[in-house]
Amino acid sequence: MNMNLVLIENIDLPVKALHEDGSIESLNEEAMSELLNPIALFIGGGINVINTLMPIKQARQIVKALPFALEEQLANDVESNHLQYIGRNNGKAYAVTLRHDIMKRIVEQCAPSKLYFLPLLLPVVSETISVLVIEGYACVRLSDLSAFSIPVDLLPLTIEKYLVDDASLQNIQISYAEEEVDLLELQLENMGLEITQVPYSDLQKHIRTQALLNPNNLLTGDYQVKISDDNKSQSKFNSALSLAACLLIVILGINLVSASQQNNLAGLVKNASKEFYLKLFPGERIRGIKRQFSEKLEATSSSGSSDAYFTGILAQAASEIKKSKNAQIHSVRFTSKKGVLEVSVLTDNVAQLDGIKKNLEKNSLTVEIASANNDGNKIKGLLKVSQNG
Repeated sequence: MNMNLVLIENIDLPVKALHEDGSIESLNEEAMSELLNPIALFIGGGINVINTLMPIKQARQIVKALPFALEEQLANDVESNHLQYIGRNNGKAYAVTLRHDIMKRIVEQCAPSKLYFLPLLLPVVSETISVLVIEGYACVRLSDLSAFSIPVDLLPLTIEKYLVDDASLQNIQISYAEEEVDLLELQLENMGLEITQVPYSDLQKHIRTQALLNPNNLLTGDYQVKISDDNKSQSKFNSALSLAACLLIVILGINLVSASQQNNLAGLVKNASKEFYLKLFPGERIRGIKRQFSEKLEATSSSGSSDAYFTGILAQAASEIKKSKNAQIHSVRFTSKKGVLEVSVLTDNVAQLDGIKKNLEKNSLTVEIASANNDGNKIKGLLKVSQNG
């Protein structure tokens, strides 16, 4: 299939082209500008699939109530996040969340015609976990609506946690975009999983098909790209004018995502969500509405919420530590009840440890340096990381 697929690991890193022959190439700004209507696949930190109990079934009503229902699970204010409803299963509504600042940067970087969370393009196979190892990340799909991305070194730990909650997951089909990862499959086999390797060429064909057909495109609302009908364009414009029209549409789309517009839109969405909630539960007082909504929808925290906290915090923490030169993750521990991830990390010095802490705090996380001790030529620090609020 002749299409331009690009991979985005982090908005601060170069965009990479995914060629049909399987090769991956970093693109400079000039090469990026020459791509026509690229489809962007995002795998980096800051994006999550989260869920909440939802007593209604109609998609339009769910979309209205969703921002308010998910507010307690987000790492920052609901106004800071782009929410894309992707479906409902077993009474839970699922959504992909990505911060508005990241969405805006992606649009500015490569003006994509579509934007997907790559794990949601992987195959769905009964009782099987689908995994793609690419550019140091493991993209994982557990079911139709459950998926995540994590640094590949942390894949066994993360999979182990999901197996505790879902005993039906007995198999893994795994594909490598580059070389295989040493000992990874051995660790997975030790969990009792049966492993099947899928050639990357076969998986890439599946991904390219899904990039054309999959409904979970994140470019919705103000980010939606409107493309003129080709036949009408050919009858009214010559090729040069058609190209100019397409460029104008992209420019207008970028202008629509200015910060002030996002804030105004988010305020309207939040107010509409509250009004819709009052229609669902008439007679409730606005004061304390968050607590009342949570109690009605979920008496106790669901495993889905815990999973979203765990993978979300883990992905952001690991991504930030990976950026810091010579920093290494020694071990991790997650307390579900408190929603706190304890990361033992080795750094060259205390200043580097403090730098990691500050960078994580910029991502709207609460971070505490619980300890910092000499460990040979390294500093072994313990970071306690949790979501704000």
